Amino acid sequence: MEERIVVLGLMSGSSLDGVDLALCEFTGNDFKTCKMLKGQTIEYPDELFNTLFNAQNLSAKEFVILDTTIANFYSQIINDFLSTEKEKPQFISSHGHTLFHDIPNKITSQIGSGAAIAALTNLPVVCDFRRNDVALNGQGAPLVPIGDRDLFSEYDVCINLGGIINITYKGLNDKTYAYDICAGNQVLNYFARKKDLDFDREGLLAANGLPIFELLEKLNQLEFLDEAPPKSLDKFWIHEQVIPLLQSYNKPIEDILCTTCHHIALQISKNLPKHIKNPNILLSGGGALNTYLVGLVKNYCKGNIYIPNEDIINFKEALIFAYLGLLRWQNKINTIPEVTGASRASCSGAVYFP
Repeated sequence: MEERIVVLGLMSGSSLDGVDLALCEFTGNDFKTCKMLKGQTIEYPDELFNTLFNAQNLSAKEFVILDTTIANFYSQIINDFLSTEKEKPQFISSHGHTLFHDIPNKITSQIGSGAAIAALTNLPVVCDFRRNDVALNGQGAPLVPIGDRDLFSEYDVCINLGGIINITYKGLNDKTYAYDICAGNQVLNYFARKKDLDFDREGLLAANGLPIFELLEKLNQLEFLDEAPPKSLDKFWIHEQVIPLLQSYNKPIEDILCTTCHHIALQISKNLPKHIKNPNILLSGGGALNTYLVGLVKNYCKGNIYIPNEDIINFKEALIFAYLGLLRWQNKINTIPEVTGASRASCSGAVYFP
C-alpha cells in the first residue's frame, strides 16, 4: 500500500483577506504528489482585522497578547474545520500572520503561537518557518518556491497574485529563481475599501477607470523594482512608498485601481525569464480571480497563461506551506539559499507537540 501523509496547511496572507485552510494528502516519490482533500477560507472578524491592520502601533505587551489571540482564533477555526472530517491530519503546518518583515534589522515575525495551537487542537504544529533563514543572513522569503519547484514542475513560471506579487521560475543549470516583484492585492484592496468593498471583485472598478500615465511612470520608477534579488517586500514598504504616492493624485478610485493593475502587469512582464522564449506561466492567488488584471497580464506577457482551478488559485500557498511543514517533519531541507540569500540551506521551522 502506498505510503501517505495528511497535513493541514494554514496560511494568512498580507492582503488580510482571511485565513486559508488546506487539508492535503501527500503520496508518491518523496511525497511530491499532492491532493487537496478540503479547503476553506475564513474571514477575520472585524475587530481582529482592524487590530492586525494597525498592529504596528501596538505596545510590546499588546503584541504578545495578539500572538495568543490569533492562535486562539486559528485553533477555533481548525477545530471547526476538522470536526466534520473522518480523516485527521498527522500535524498542522501554520505560516501564521506576518506583522514585521524588516530584513536590514534581521527581523521577521509571524504571529499565532504554535504552542497554543498544539494545546488547543491536540495536534502537533510546525510553524515559524522564516526566522532560521534570516538568522543565516537570508531574506526569510520567499519560501514558496521550493513547493513551486517540487509540486508544480510542469510550469516554467509560477506567479502569485497575492498581497505582494512574487515569481518563481526555472533558471539555467536547474537553478530556481524567485523573489517579490511589487505590491499587489494589499494596494488594490486598500483602495477598494474606500468604496466599502472588501476587494475589487473581478476588477470591475479598475475596468471602469483610466490609467494615469504620469503616476504609472512614477510607480515603475520605485527603487525596489530595480534591485537585484534576493529581495522581499513587506507591508510597511507598501504603506510608506506605494500608497502615499497613489494618494498624492486626487483621482477617482477607479483610475487608481486601473493604474495599479497596469503597473502590476508591466512589472510581471519585465521579470519573466529571458532564456525561455514561450514560457508556461501559472497564475494563482486572489488576483487570478481579477479578470481585468489577468487580461492585462495576458496582454503584456509573452507566454502561455494558465489559470488553475479555484482550489489552487485560493489555496496554493496553504498547500505549499503544508509541504514545507512536511519537509521539516522529515528533517529535510525546506529552503533554497540562492533564492533567499542565506549562507546555506536549512531545515526551518519550530515544532510543538500537544
